Amino acid sequence: GRRAGIPEGHRVRIELTGPAARTYDVEVADRARLVDALGGEPTVGLRMPSPLFLRLTAGRRDATPHLDRDIELQGDPELARRLATHLAFTI
Repeated sequence: GRRAGIPEGHRVRIELTGPAARTYDVEVADRARLVDALGGEPTVGLRMPSPLFLRLTAGRRDATPHLDRDIELQGDPELARRLATHLAFTI
C-alpha cells in the first residue's frame, strides 16, 4: 500500500486467475493489511494471471507492457496503474 501510494480509506482487491487462483482483499488504514472481507466495494483492483503476479511481486517483470492486456485495471484507473507497477517487494 505505501509503495503504491494508495491513500488511507481505500479498499483494494487483487484477483488472480489460472493455476493459483486466489483473491486478496486489502484495506488501507494507517497501514495496508489483508482482510477476510472488505468493508465495502473495492475502490481499486487488479485482475491478472497468477504466474504474472508472482513475477511482478518478485521484481522479475515490469508491469507496464502488461497493463490493459494481461492486467485488468479496476476502479480508480490512476491508482490501479500505480498499484500494478509497484507490486515488487522483498522480505
